[in-house]
Parts: sequence; C-alpha cells; structure tokens
Amino acid sequence: MQFIRSNRWLLLAFFISLSGLISGQQSMVDSLEELLANTSDPLERGRLLLTLSDAHKQIDLNRLEAYLRQAEQIAEFMEQPGMPLKVQYRYGILASRRDKGDSAAVILQEIIAQIPEEEPDSSLLSDCYYELANIERLRGNSTDAINYLHRATDIDLARNNRKGLVSIYVLLGILYKNQSLYDQAIDYYQRAYNYCVELGMTNSMASCVLNIANVYTRQEKYDEALEKYKQALEIGKSLDERDNIFAFVYGNMSNLYSIRKEVPKALDYARKSYELRKSIARPEEQANSLIGIANNLNHLGRSSEALSTLEEARKIVEGTSGILEAKERIYELEYKIHQNAGNPGQALNAVATYLIYHDSLRKTELEKQALELNTKYETAQKEQEIALLNAQNEATEAKLNATRRQAYMLIGGLLLVSLLGFLIFRLFRKTQNQNQIIQKALDEKDILLREIHHRVKNNLQFISSLLGLQSEHISDLSALSALQEGQDRVQSMALIHQNLYQEDNLTGVEVHDYFVKLIRNLFDSYNIRPGQIELDLKIEALNLDVDSVIPIGLIVNELVSNALKYAFREKEQGSITVILKEEDQQLKLEVRDNGRGITGEELEHLGNSFGYRLINVFKDQLDANLHISNADGTRVVMSINKYRKVA
Repeated sequence: MQFIRSNRWLLLAFFISLSGLISGQQSMVDSLEELLANTSDPLERGRLLLTLSDAHKQIDLNRLEAYLRQAEQIAEFMEQPGMPLKVQYRYGILASRRDKGDSAAVILQEIIAQIPEEEPDSSLLSDCYYELANIERLRGNSTDAINYLHRATDIDLARNNRKGLVSIYVLLGILYKNQSLYDQAIDYYQRAYNYCVELGMTNSMASCVLNIANVYTRQEKYDEALEKYKQALEIGKSLDERDNIFAFVYGNMSNLYSIRKEVPKALDYARKSYELRKSIARPEEQANSLIGIANNLNHLGRSSEALSTLEEARKIVEGTSGILEAKERIYELEYKIHQNAGNPGQALNAVATYLIYHDSLRKTELEKQALELNTKYETAQKEQEIALLNAQNEATEAKLNATRRQAYMLIGGLLLVSLLGFLIFRLFRKTQNQNQIIQKALDEKDILLREIHHRVKNNLQFISSLLGLQSEHISDLSALSALQEGQDRVQSMALIHQNLYQEDNLTGVEVHDYFVKLIRNLFDSYNIRPGQIELDLKIEALNLDVDSVIPIGLIVNELVSNALKYAFREKEQGSITVILKEEDQQLKLEVRDNGRGITGEELEHLGNSFGYRLINVFKDQLDANLHISNADGTRVVMSINKYRKVA
C-alpha cells in the first residue's frame, strides 16, 4: 500500500473509506455553505469558494469545478495578488484527479513559469512540483518524479515547512521502493516518521510505519515487518479510524504469515481482518478478505469450508458491476480447489467462468490503453489545428498592415514578409514533428494490440496445456472426454488471438484460414487418419470482428467434435461439410455429415448435454436460428443475425 499527499496533506487512503470521508467532512461543508450564503464580502466569498473546492477533491469533482467557476466570476477576488494562480492550480488538481495527466502538467508548468523561486511565500511553487512528481510517478517516470520532489524539498526546507516535508519524504520512499532501492526508501520513511512525531501527526505516523513494514516484507525481513505491524496497531488504538487501521494491518499480517507458510496464523489474522471489514469496507474489499480466508483453508486441506467461504464471497459481489478482479480470483481459487479434490467436471466449470472474467479484464485494460493513445492522438491534432489557425491569423494581419503602409513602409513590409516566411517555416517544422509524434503513437498502439493478443493466446495455450497434462492422470473415460472437449474449446479461442497478432488486421479474423486451422486441429485431436474422413470447406472470404468469431468458432468446434465422435462409429469412411456464407444480411452456417444420423430419442435428450447448452448460449448471443435435421446423416443449419464484419 502506498501513501501520497494532495495539496500538502498526506492521504491515508486505506484508513478512510469514501463513505467515512464524506460523513466526516459533511458537517464542515455544511458550515462553509452556510457562511457562503450569509456573506456578501466578495473577498471572503472567494476564499470560502476555494476552501469548499479543496474539501471536495476526494468526493465530488463536479462540485469542485462548480466552486472554481463561481470564484472566477468574482472580479474583486480575482484581482487580488496571487489569486488567479491559486485558482489555476486547483484546475490542475482537477485535471489530475480526472486522469488527464497531460493537461494537468501543462497547467502546473504554466504556474511555475510565473512564480520566481525567490518568492517569499513559495508554498504554491512547492505544491506544483509535488503534483508534477505524482503525475510523473503515475506515468512511470521515476527519475523525473524524484527531480521534482528534490526541488520541492529545497523550498520546504528553506521555509521549515515540516508538514510539507512529511508528504515529500513519503512519496520519495514510494519511488525508491518501486525501484527496489530499499535502504533509501526506509531512510525517507523514517525521516517522515520523525517529523510526524515532532508535530503530533498520529495518522501519518501510522502510515509511515506501515510503509516501512511493507519494505521489510519485500526484503524478506519478516520479523522486522511484524514488529512494525505491531507498532502500527499500538498507534492505531488512539485514532478514530482504528477499525480501518486494524483491518488493514491484520490483512497484511495474514499475507506475511502466508508467505512464511504459517497457515494457521495466516487464517486467524485473515478472519480478524474480515470481521472488521464486513461492516465498514466496500464489497470488493470484503470479497478479497473472504478469498484470503478460503485460500488459507484450502492450504489446510479444509476444502469444504474453503468452498463455503468462496460462496459467501460470490454472494457479496453478485450483481455488483466493476468488480471483475475479485470475481476472477473467486473462480480461479475454486478451480484449484476442485482440481486438487479430483472433481474434473466442477473444475472445468470453474475455469470456464474464470476465463470469461479473465478475458473481460484483459479487454477492459486494452480499451483503457487504446483510449489513452486515442486521447494523445486527439490532443496532438488539436494542438496542430490551433497552431495552423494562429499562423493564418498572423499571416492575415501581416498582409493588412503591409497594404496600409505600402507606400511609405516598403522596408517594413519586406521585413514582415521575411518574418512571415520564417513563421511558416517554423510551422512546417512543427507540423512535421507533430506528425511524427502522431505516427509513433499509432505504431505504439499497434504494437500494444499485438502484444496483448499474443499474451492472451499464450495464456489460453497454457490453460490448454494444463488440461492436457491433467488428462494424462485421469482414467475415467467421461472425465477424460470432458477435459479433451475443454482443451479443444480453449484451443479454438487461442487460434483466434494467434491470427490477430500474426495478421495485419488487429481487430478482425479471416474466417477461412481460421476454420481450416480449427478443424485440422480437431482432426489431429481425434486421431483421424488421412483419407478416413473427407473435409469439404465452403467458407466465403469474410473478415469478422473478434466478438463475432469467438462464439461462431466455439459452435463449429462443438458441431465438428460431435460429428467426429459419434457420426462414423459404424462406418470406416465418411465426409464432413462446413459452409459459411453471407446471404440476405445473415450469416448462414451449416455443418453436416454423411454418418449414421441422429435418432428422435437422441434429439429429445440433446438439451441435456453441456455442448448443446453451450451452443444455445452462443445462439442467443448471435441472435441466431438453429435447425437440426436427419437426412443421410446429421445436418445442422444456423442463421446468424447479429455479427459484425471488419474492413
């Protein structure tokens, strides 16, 4: 857990939940609102509006912006020395909190350019350096972040601003810890702690101690880490938010004992943490505590209790959006428990659900990264447009001046023309540089997409290999068949991501090549000899979006697998035909064989099979119609209405 400050105050993020923060500040906000309503003095109103904006930094960014807008409308207030810069600084904080780091950095740099370092009250300058350091930390630029913090340190040391130095030293500790420079990290945490003791900042004392414990854990100095956790508990006894502190410390102590393989102690502290968190923490934090308890129970061989605990965690996150990581961890642990207990069917169901959440998480990360790249691209475009407009305005003004003074300022006109040429040349060079930046961003986006598809394919291939290894230790034929089918399904998805990172088109799949690889893989999986079964593929040259190809590929996987397993039991040879074509704004998918066909009784009981239920799920997803008939073998036709092509 990392601790950073905002506007010269240390944020103890793990101590105070959002609801607790709101309730704790509400009375103060109400009092400020009442003062604002009863005050007509413009200067006092401006100061109150800035104070209200500061109070909303962590709870309501829209209200923060509204207060700043009101303050800007008070002319007498904005005419006061330094006030425009203070308002501008808060706009920088607003941009940073809204994850607009580039915009925030521009605002803060503009403020720094207007404040001389010898300014008697340079607290705003130190604040700007601190916020820039935090932005660079989030970007991963540790060296730049440390340089900004050293500038802020020089200013606060000169002003003897010990509260400010506490925040700076904690962030320096975080940066050095992230670089694995643990001795330097502990040194800065200890400096911050010493100031906290001098100033009586008990909350911040606890955060410094916990940060030191975190470093000791990374260094595998577990005894020292435990001592620090116990020290944090002693400090926490005197704080209003003691339950939050104790829950956090107990959770960390549980993790530490797990690392040391002292599972009973780990379980005990995990339960202590949950008992506190279940009444004060967010659903995700409660679920994560229960997952930790279940994991320890599993290590102790108490699988039934572990599964019951996971069910409790599942109920907490059920119906709650945006908690994909907790849901993914629940099903991952459930899979491991069932696998260790020798329950292949339940393990397969768990890993299938895990894959759904795993894929959703990766997709969410991809969309976020793509959005960041797109934002950078749009920002570069807007800057280019502004530069072009400015140049056009300058050119127009130069021409008008030349016209008015043409008779008696010929030399001046020539100078203006020369200046114009120079400006155009600079603009041309600037445009060239910006185009290179834009192209680089687009290239990085393509590389990122390929890397993500590559990693997803590798993860799926790893799961397929795990299923293959598991099947080598299973003698039960039905369980072995279930594992083979699961392996084929995972392989069908892995082929899609393999095609995506190997081809030029990163969002669509060429279905003909994909189906050839998919079905040949199934033939190999079922040991089909050359000449035993003839494959007739009639696939149109279509490029389909990955969200359309995945369900269609899994449907074809099920149908072809079913034909290979059952259709030719009474025949030495046969044929399978797969057709996919676009017709009347629909995709027509047909899979047929010339095997023994399907009886009426088999058709009635078809809905009981897992594969058929899987086909029905994807049928609904694709808004498709399904028809199964028995004519010289089995014939399955699906008319798909919901699909998307990629150019």
